Amino acid sequence: MSSRVEDKILSYVSRETYEKYKLYMQLIENWNRQTSLIQIDTLANFMERHILDSLQLLSIMDISKNTIDIGTGAGFPGMVLAIAGVKKITLCDSNRRKTVFLHEIQRELKVDVNIVCSRVESLSPCHFEQVITRACSELSTLLEHTLYVSRETLEKPILVALKGKSYQSEIETAQKKFNFNYEKFNSMTDRNSVILKIGEIVKL
Repeated sequence: MSSRVEDKILSYVSRETYEKYKLYMQLIENWNRQTSLIQIDTLANFMERHILDSLQLLSIMDISKNTIDIGTGAGFPGMVLAIAGVKKITLCDSNRRKTVFLHEIQRELKVDVNIVCSRVESLSPCHFEQVITRACSELSTLLEHTLYVSRETLEKPILVALKGKSYQSEIETAQKKFNFNYEKFNSMTDRNSVILKIGEIVKL
């Protein structure tokens, strides 16, 4: 890992938290041998590809809101943000092996986070004000999920989604089914990726 990546991570968190991310990586390496948590070729640049990629949401999302990470997998971005000290985050994934791993991370690193093994459509209660997600579903599906998980709150929900190079076509497809406003932020870890912050979501 380059010193540039380390410096960027340390611009978000303390050295103590950085050491927790190193343990996080070790635990993923151990578990990955039996449970496919992440693509094996991303371990070589884990800190940039997974930690820094997740931490960049800190400057975009509203950390005061009740937040759910949909399709969190091995905990990206939600567990990374929770380790950084963000409160009121729920990690949701339907894969039981992955949620068992997340509970192990929670225990080992003493993280204040809620973990749920469920499909989004089966969640209850649904009072989330903000959805965060990475590499989970097409934008239209994410907007549908966002409205679903926020249906018990009076707050207008926000979706913050890390998206790859197909983001523009996903926006155009989603606009056929939803009205919404969005801001686009360039990813600091991948020049072909962006972060979309979406609000005022209304189904047509």
